[in-house]
Amino acid sequence: MNVIEKGVQFIEHEISLGRGVVVNCAMGVSRSATIVIAYIMKKYDISFIEAYEKVLQKRPVISPNPLFKYVLKHMWM
Repeated sequence: MNVIEKGVQFIEHEISLGRGVVVNCAMGVSRSATIVIAYIMKKYDISFIEAYEKVLQKRPVISPNPLFKYVLKHMWM
């Protein structure tokens, strides 16, 4: 299991307990956005592009790095 999957599982677990979750990283642009996009992809069974656009609407400065984008595009396929 990779770090992205662990992050998604953590979010799912905390939400299942009725807790809120704050996802952050140094700049709030790449790493945290990647985890949130992955969570949304899994929860709603949607594509990377759909999840990316949803997160971009809420935080217009996101910019996952190219490797993270590649991983997300090929997760849960």
